[in-house]
Amino acid sequence: MSSYMVYKRKKPYPEKKKRKIKEIANLFREYHNILLIGIRDVNANQMKELRRKLWGKAICKVIKNTLAELAIDTVAKKRTEVAILKDYLVDMHALVFTNDDPFEIARIIDSIKEDRPLKPGRVSPVDVVIKKGFTGFRPGPELNEMRMAGLPVRILDGEVFITKDHVLVRAGQVVSPYAARVMALLDIKPLKIGPKVIMGIVDGMLVSGEILLKPFEEYIKEIQITINETKTLAIEAKIFVPELFEDFVGLSIREAISLATIIGFIAPDTLPEAIRVALSEISTLLNTIKDEIPEIPEDLQKLISATPTKEKKEEEKNVERKKEEKKKKEGEEEALAGLNLLF
Repeated sequence: MSSYMVYKRKKPYPEKKKRKIKEIANLFREYHNILLIGIRDVNANQMKELRRKLWGKAICKVIKNTLAELAIDTVAKKRTEVAILKDYLVDMHALVFTNDDPFEIARIIDSIKEDRPLKPGRVSPVDVVIKKGFTGFRPGPELNEMRMAGLPVRILDGEVFITKDHVLVRAGQVVSPYAARVMALLDIKPLKIGPKVIMGIVDGMLVSGEILLKPFEEYIKEIQITINETKTLAIEAKIFVPELFEDFVGLSIREAISLATIIGFIAPDTLPEAIRVALSEISTLLNTIKDEIPEIPEDLQKLISATPTKEKKEEEKNVERKKEEKKKKEGEEEALAGLNLLF
């Protein structure tokens, strides 16, 4: 049988902390949308820039996890959805409160990035590739340091030259002092550090950081795909709605012409197709018996060469299909442009 010890604070919280808890609780009540962001390794200048970009749109508050949890407990009865935030309070965080578009706010937060070098002893999250070329260094101690780091170098025209692209550090590897020194010499800063959008509460719903940061263009494409699939499904299921009136009329006309052609009904609309079918059958017959005819009249020879064969028909169908796909793509691009204007 195991037991757990839970720490319970006996001393009252200082007035400064009580005011902070009350301030955050009031923000929870006032704002519909809340974003939780990670600020590990984010410096003061980046936080200053973030607040400047959010000015008039959102409020960013850095608060200790324990105080944030107490503020959440204060409002949890009226805003039950905010309780989920407590499960994510495991590192250095800030809370962003807004009544504006949370997706726009998330993109603003994600735009605060700064290039940083990799420090020795740390695990690299990315591959660091040194490109082939001149380094700008003359032969000297820098040459030895590059060789110690494993770079393929030689002297060319009195300058240290990297002979081929080289992976200095692979993702998941610990950065050696030599590798860190070479990155410092070549001014390579492979890390992009900034506040990270972890999750958000949008109008009472939990939304992941990935969804909040999805590019706007992808949403437009997904909407267009959904519209097209819904349209196709409605046509196949014969669901008559005003938006599909023209499609159903066009489909009915095509089916009627096809049926009339099959049964041999001649009308102004079916005549071109009937002639095409007749010419195709004549051409097929002539191609079959041409070797048995001693001499083919010139008119029939022209007819054989002019009438599409099966292979030509397939080729023509492929061309038509490509034209239709191109037309469809252009239509989707026009739809995207129209939707962009709406937003």
